Amino acid sequence: NGDGGWLHGDRADEGRAGSEDGWRNEDAPTLHVSAPGEVKIVSLNLRCLLDDWDARLALIASALAGADPDLMGFEEACAEPGGRDNLAELVTALTEATGRTYAVHRAVTHWSWDLYDEGIAVVTPHAMRHADDVELPPGAFTRRLVRTRVVTPQGPLVMATTHLDHLTAEVRAAQIAAVRDALAELAGPDEAVVLTGDFNEGPDGSVWPTLDSAGYTDLWDALHLGDPGYTYPAPDPTIRIDYIWIRAGASGFGSGTITQILDQDVGGVTGSDHLGLSAVITR
Repeated sequence: NGDGGWLHGDRADEGRAGSEDGWRNEDAPTLHVSAPGEVKIVSLNLRCLLDDWDARLALIASALAGADPDLMGFEEACAEPGGRDNLAELVTALTEATGRTYAVHRAVTHWSWDLYDEGIAVVTPHAMRHADDVELPPGAFTRRLVRTRVVTPQGPLVMATTHLDHLTAEVRAAQIAAVRDALAELAGPDEAVVLTGDFNEGPDGSVWPTLDSAGYTDLWDALHLGDPGYTYPAPDPTIRIDYIWIRAGASGFGSGTITQILDQDVGGVTGSDHLGLSAVITR
């Protein structure tokens, strides 16, 4: 449709896919193994509409159009009530740059900066066969997990994103356990699961062992041994809190590459206060 293929998530019930009772493993589509190829993934915290959004929008849209990802996970997707919306503006810019139509599932989580409805989103140029969101255990703000099933050129997989509590390690531990369980409920054993997000802690916290023990691979850790890969705060990061994880299961997907994006200061402006991540998984 004319607004970029939106599935509005919490803002419009008609945009939801799947049944009212949720998606059950036995409902998962039979895996169709396509010819070997790549699935490209991006994860980025958008930093609401702060810090010269107009200049940042141009940098972000250019970087993402160049990467042309199949799957995008965004945090701090923010809208002013009755005003500007950084996610809508970014999707419009991507459509103009690539000619693609994008499906979006967005979940609003909380009111931030006394200005914005803040949330998270999954964006893809491919079909979403299922899209919902799950509320996580409470912390300083309401947090959610967005989970989707996307039919990529390499077959269907589960794509999810989240943004965990920024204050308390114990809350993050409860939230990541809920994320793990919600994804296990949705994904069948033959499906890959991709999980992106801002987890608000480094690899020495509880997030890493919880996902590692559930069969997830931290792509940066797997492919850049010895490189800390700091992502925050830009432009001179000192901690890695942004991740792309994959649980391959029996899908045949494996890790390919992962790099940082939006890591350059352009005219005194960076794309966000987080560096972005761009990854490729292959089958």
